[in-house]
Amino acid sequence: MNKTNQKYDIFITYSHHDFDIVEEIANYLSDAGIVVWFDKWHSIPGSSSSEIGEALSESSTIGVCIGADSSPVEQIDLEKLSRDRQQDIIPILLPKANRDKIPESLKDMFPIDFSDQFPSSREFGKLIAYILGSKKTTEIEKEQYIGDALKQLGNNEEALVHFQRALHFAEQIKGNGQSQISASHNYIGSVLRDLGKWDDALEHFQKSLSIDEKTLGT
Repeated sequence: MNKTNQKYDIFITYSHHDFDIVEEIANYLSDAGIVVWFDKWHSIPGSSSSEIGEALSESSTIGVCIGADSSPVEQIDLEKLSRDRQQDIIPILLPKANRDKIPESLKDMFPIDFSDQFPSSREFGKLIAYILGSKKTTEIEKEQYIGDALKQLGNNEEALVHFQRALHFAEQIKGNGQSQISASHNYIGSVLRDLGKWDDALEHFQKSLSIDEKTLGT
């Protein structure tokens, strides 16, 4: 699936008990230039499952909104569907929602967390970073983009995880991945430095420098 040519940036799914708060999220994203599929805006009563499926297939990401009364079971079929289509799923915790409501298959992901504070400019920034990052051509570019955006938001712990993922993907590239590996080490070093982990940061900076020297033949 070519994510760069998708009609929608995000398809939002939610329990209708949470309609008002989800509409606020959809409006915020739309005002920020994100193209949102939200059923109130695009669906008409009696829409067929095939029409919903078409909207899903035309979306780069799927935002799974989880409210205080949401059941994880409601999201399982959607999660399987999106995985088959290689779309990114973004769990979004709504006010008063519990992390235990996140489907098991999504628990290794960092959710957008509005459970304690809404609205939150930091969490909205994170959500937009995930959406825009998903449109990148490669997994390395995606993880580096998200990591850099989170770092700018001051979320160094989660930024570090995304830069580490970028490094993992870069190391899988044979032959031409050295520049990406070097960049990833540099990104990781900068986050570790900001976290006050000086020795670990220095180790990654040195690895980046060593790769660059070998590449340049110096």
